[in-house]
Amino acid sequence: MDNVLPGFDGNVVFADTVLMEKCPYIKSILDEFKVEKKAVRLLNLKPGAVIKEHRDAELCYEMGEARIHIPIMTNPEVEFYVDNERFERLPGSCWYMNFNLPHRINNFGKTDRVHLVFDVVVNDFIRQLFENAPPERKKIVREKDSYTPSQRRDITERLKEMNTPTSLATAHQMEQDLAEA
Repeated sequence: MDNVLPGFDGNVVFADTVLMEKCPYIKSILDEFKVEKKAVRLLNLKPGAVIKEHRDAELCYEMGEARIHIPIMTNPEVEFYVDNERFERLPGSCWYMNFNLPHRINNFGKTDRVHLVFDVVVNDFIRQLFENAPPERKKIVREKDSYTPSQRRDITERLKEMNTPTSLATAHQMEQDLAEA
């Protein structure tokens, strides 16, 4: 209940805590997402707080896991950057970002920034959400030389082993990128 950086060793199974019973509205929102959840938490960033640039290794749609953000409270002085691009998050909106890319957050405002954040396993429900998103809401950001060719070949093989339409398409694209490099 008090771990904001959940670590997964493969044996951990997500389950609601007693705190979820006190948050029926949040539970109803989470229940709308027909996915396996790995972690759910409310994250607060106090005024003046800074989260330095970092990457969350392999936390991206392409690797089978997505981190979803739903802003609850925010202010215009919150600076949320992914791959050096600033994104504004409005309360009530819902976002997926590739947190395998470098990202950082600064709260230069006078109020807290609170997000409902949950990590999920990519499944058909998530794939359909992504595919059906309006074009103006989609922005595909690919990794920029963050992996060596050897690592890219290994990732391609892992994606092929997953044998899903998305993993196979991603593997094919990575193979084309490798051939062009």
